[in-house]
Amino acid sequence: MKKTFLPALFALAIGVSFSSCSSMKGVSNEKLLGEWNVVEMNGQPVTPSAGTPYLGFRETTVYGFTGCNRLSGAVENGALKKGNIDFSKVASTLMACPDDKYEQTFMGALRSVEHIRLTDGSLQLTDASGNVMVRLSPRQLAVENLDGEWEVVELDGKRIEPGEKTPFLGFDTKEKRIYGFTGCNRLMGGLDPERLMAGEADFSALGTTRMACHDDIYETLFLEALGKVKKAEINAARMTLKNERGKVLLRLDKR
Repeated sequence: MKKTFLPALFALAIGVSFSSCSSMKGVSNEKLLGEWNVVEMNGQPVTPSAGTPYLGFRETTVYGFTGCNRLSGAVENGALKKGNIDFSKVASTLMACPDDKYEQTFMGALRSVEHIRLTDGSLQLTDASGNVMVRLSPRQLAVENLDGEWEVVELDGKRIEPGEKTPFLGFDTKEKRIYGFTGCNRLMGGLDPERLMAGEADFSALGTTRMACHDDIYETLFLEALGKVKKAEINAARMTLKNERGKVLLRLDKR
């Protein structure tokens, strides 16, 4: 899937207001972390579904879905705390979706946004005059979000470019099973999807086939990391696996 940098650039000046009398400028990214469903665009309600837009915030990045394409970009926490965020380098996939009914409206609304308000758990993106262009609410993930395959993109602190011979984990919540690839051998085991979605992870009981792969560079590190995993942080696009002290052991992106 190709990626292209969107030609339209936009920036957000951020202000936070609350229903009480207290207020502050800017917003910490801790309040934004996670995913937010679009529930209103240009005054028109949107019923969240798998095909509607959303935005997600990580520590230093923003990502999301336009209703057709995936988007991603960087966030500067220093600027965010001062009330500013720059989306000038947002990247998007370039799929053509003839039946799409959200992307143009969503991207057009975002280009007019200059301010952000976080009020009673609702994220409001407004233009220079204070008009709400996009309204978002926290996105709740279902257990079924686990289903499918997740490619390892970081192992032992090093970035990995996914390919045919790189590790991945797959989940089947209906059959409650885990499957995958170590970089050499296939792996399999049982799954407690509710527990994993709640952030508790244990992959120590997984089994593997016993092929010898002399050119393998991932299996040993991957299996050692999996054996130490105790915690999981999961959103629609990324899974972060940590040890009991919170150290990141693996990062995986959904295919």
